[in-house]
Amino acid sequence: MLGLNDVLIVQVTPEMIHHWGWFLAFGIVLLLLGIAAIVRSVIATVASMLFFGWLLCLRASSSLSVRSWLGIGQGSSCTC
Repeated sequence: MLGLNDVLIVQVTPEMIHHWGWFLAFGIVLLLLGIAAIVRSVIATVASMLFFGWLLCLRASSSLSVRSWLGIGQGSSCTC
């Protein structure tokens, strides 16, 4: 059975060591965006709703195109 210490072991790759500055910059940007989202919570809520709404619309349209590739919904007897 795995203990807590066994799960948290992380191997640091040479690429991670080489690009540590990018990881630090990304963390700082995420921290600043989080602070801005807390300060401007209404704007952050509207922005996230718009983002995820468009994401769902794009996903739905790609799903419809894949269904047409498979012949689903065109009167075929596919059981996919």
